[in-house]
Formats: sequence, C-alpha cells, structure tokens
Amino acid sequence: MLHDANPFPEALDGAGAKEPQARAPGKGRMYFGLSVAILAAGIAGNADIALSPLLLSGMAQFLHFDDRLLGELASTSSVGSALATVAALFFMHRKGWPLRLTAIVCLCAYAAINLAIPSFFDNPALLVAAIFLGGLCSGLLWSVAVTAQATVHGNERLIAIFYGTPYLTGLVFQPLMPLVFARWGLPAAYFGIAGACVLSLLVVRYFPSRTVETAAPEAASGATERGRHVSFVGIAIVLLALFVQYCANSGIWVYFDRIGRLAGHAPQASANAVALGVGMALVGTMLATMLTVRLRPLPTILIISAAMAVVTLGLLEAGQYLLFAGSISLFNVMITFITPFFFILLNRISASPGRVALAANICMMGGFALGPALVGRIVEGGDFTVAILATAVAFLVSAALVMLSAVGARFRA
Repeated sequence: MLHDANPFPEALDGAGAKEPQARAPGKGRMYFGLSVAILAAGIAGNADIALSPLLLSGMAQFLHFDDRLLGELASTSSVGSALATVAALFFMHRKGWPLRLTAIVCLCAYAAINLAIPSFFDNPALLVAAIFLGGLCSGLLWSVAVTAQATVHGNERLIAIFYGTPYLTGLVFQPLMPLVFARWGLPAAYFGIAGACVLSLLVVRYFPSRTVETAAPEAASGATERGRHVSFVGIAIVLLALFVQYCANSGIWVYFDRIGRLAGHAPQASANAVALGVGMALVGTMLATMLTVRLRPLPTILIISAAMAVVTLGLLEAGQYLLFAGSISLFNVMITFITPFFFILLNRISASPGRVALAANICMMGGFALGPALVGRIVEGGDFTVAILATAVAFLVSAALVMLSAVGARFRA
C-alpha cells in the first residue's frame, strides 16, 4: 500500500517536472518493450508488500509465529524499503545515473535474497536480517522503476498502469496463495518472487540506460515565490496527520487475512476477501482521478477519515463474512481515494510543493513501516479487538490534526 499511493508521481523525479524527460526509444515494439520492462521491475519490486497479508498468515499457520514477530517482520521489510527509497532520492535522479545497470543489480540481489529467506525460517534473528535486506532491494528496485517511467515520452497511460500494478498483483495472486501453500509450502511464495525477478531480467534490456537531466524544483513548481502564506507548523501538522493515517491503515491492512482466519473463515475464503479488497483499491484510484478537481481537500479528508474509522469498526464483526469482505473492500477504496487529497492540501499551503511532496512520501513510508509493528505489539493471544479500536481512533486523530492545521491557518490569516 506505501509504494502505490503517490498521486503526483512526477514529484518523485526529484524535480516535480510535469513535462516528459525523454522520448521513448523508438515506436511500436520498442515502446511496448520499454513499458513491459518498467512494469515488470515495478511488479517485482512491490511483490512482497502486495502479498504481505497472505505471507504473514502463512507464517502464522505453518511456522507458528506469534503476532508480535509477524508485525516486526512486516515492519522490518517496510523499513528497509523506506530507507532505500529515501536514499535513492539523493542519487537516483542525477544526470547519467546507470538505470539499467542498477535495475539488473537490484533484480539479481532481490532474487538471491528471496531464494535464501526460506532457509532462515527456523532462525528468527537471521530471518529478520534477510527480510530487511529484501526490503532494501525492493525499495531500490521500485525507485529505479519510478525513475525510468518518468523518462518515457507521453507516459500518462503508463503512469496510470504503473501505480495500479501493486493492486493488480494482489488481486491476481492472493487468491492463489492458499493453494500454493497447501501444495508446495510457504517457501514457494518467496521462490515465486525470485522467479518474477528472473523474468524481469529477460526484458531489462529495454530499460532506459541512464537518467536524463531534470528541471529544478523551483522551475517545475511554476515560480519560487507564489505569494502564499506559508506556515511550516501547519505543513508539519498535515504531514503528521498523513503519517498517523498510514500508521493506522497499514497496521491493520497487513493483518486482514489473519483477522479473517481467526474469525473462523476458511483460508481460501479469507484470501478471496483480501484479494477482492485489494482489487477495490483500483476503484478508489479511479474515483480520486475523477473527483480531485471537484472536491475540496479539507472536508474530503475529514469525511473520509471518519468513514474509515466506521468501516474499521466493522472488523469487530469479522465472523460475518459479508461484513468482513465489505469492510476490507471499503477500507481499500478509501485508502487510495483519500491520499491524493493530502497531497493537494499540502500543495496549496506550501511554497515548495515538490519538496513537500517528497516529505509526504517519506511520512507515508514511515507510517507503513511502523504500523504493523505497533499492531503486532497490541494484539494478545490472537485478539485484534484493541488493535481495531486503536486503528479507528487513529483515523479520527489524523482528521483532528488536519482540522487543527486549518484552524491555525485561519487564525493566523
């Protein structure tokens, strides 16, 4: 959910430039190959997060890990990915950076780590270290793909597909995971991720060779001085609200399948509900695309945050399958729907939207890294009641912080 949520992907190129950076290397077959190479790297780089709910359930079922260890493993992967993504901001977009070579190295390293992870199942300390290294490779690989898609001429459709691939991955493969676990065991999932990396190597030759030069952040944002009333405190409060929002949604999101199974649903039925929910996130993305120009960000954030709190409480009755599946679906729709409005709000109150967008992405990644660990520590004996209530409260806290920022801005004005 942290890699696929940025509504302004151009902000990730280090400049926020909206103009295409380079022409696609040829037309027709070459353009198709370029798109396939970028999408393949993106899918491989995001596979661990897209499949994390089922991977955690598999570890609980087959390895008998407790919820605290599961939360630590989920957070460790996210921390590694977040650190790699933050680090990539300092070098990945420099003119002449060898994108193709970086993609090859990341794919090989990520494949090797996923092949090795099953051998550490009986040693939690080494498993945590391996998961962390996998997160680093995942974050770098995703950053390479993000940078590459920004070099494609006329990349509007590619961007839309690119940021939808994590949800498509979950929608397609999560229902298959229980069957895979039952027949080949938990290691098969990690071998599958390694296989995705190997398949990506087959088309990596179409990857852009190097990063091209980008415009300065000030030029890309239109003007250095916009005549806005800038409040660093207000921006910080909104960023904190975004961080709390992602701590809440990621913390409970990775446990959806676990909650379903503990509620008494069959593994396949629970996996189907989770996969449907992940697919419904695409609906939230489409709605946001259509409505961001029509809705005001402040009231939208407040209303959707309150709605997410209500939907989260529906998980208290997870034993009712329709309510369980419906809550997950609505939850995913609202995650992808609300996120663009945070970026729009930050863009409006900041004199440097590009830089603030980068800070917002870091807050999202940090929230996604911390959330699962917090939930894992709250859960006792497989009882998610307190964690669900805490998640609902966190959404309300996020809304209250946004409201506090707005009230402060009006007071200063």
